[in-house]
Amino acid sequence: MQFIPGAGFSSDGGYVPGAGFIKTSSVSLSYLTPISDISSGSWTPSTGATLYGVLDEAVADSGDYIQTTTNTDTCEVKLASGGGTVTAGNLKYRLEAGTGTVTVNLVQTSTVLYTFGPHTLTGAVQDFTQSVSGITNDSDLRVRFTSGT
Repeated sequence: MQFIPGAGFSSDGGYVPGAGFIKTSSVSLSYLTPISDISSGSWTPSTGATLYGVLDEAVADSGDYIQTTTNTDTCEVKLASGGGTVTAGNLKYRLEAGTGTVTVNLVQTSTVLYTFGPHTLTGAVQDFTQSVSGITNDSDLRVRFTSGT
């Protein structure tokens, strides 16, 4: 199983490939990219030592990704703070071709705000854009990925 997110958080609905969240307004654009691994389970990065290090790109790169071969394996990455300004937007991510399923959660501290999937991996790249709202603490936003068969 191979997973490459192309995640973004955009209040104007614009697509920004790569990982993390972005927030846009009429004046500024803030990228809330992954800044640390909360847990890695058996997920491994294709290069380097951290999961967040291959998920923090502005443009999706099929050459670096996180992956697992373990069923029901979970990892979680923390996103940079939005300074208290992110309350709603779009969670965007990319799943590469593979087998199995991936469930994606948007987590605030320890509370799961949203669950998306399970998404069945296919023979092609899949890009997802999910609307989210109700964020009250953008200083501890996380994205959790869980593999399945």
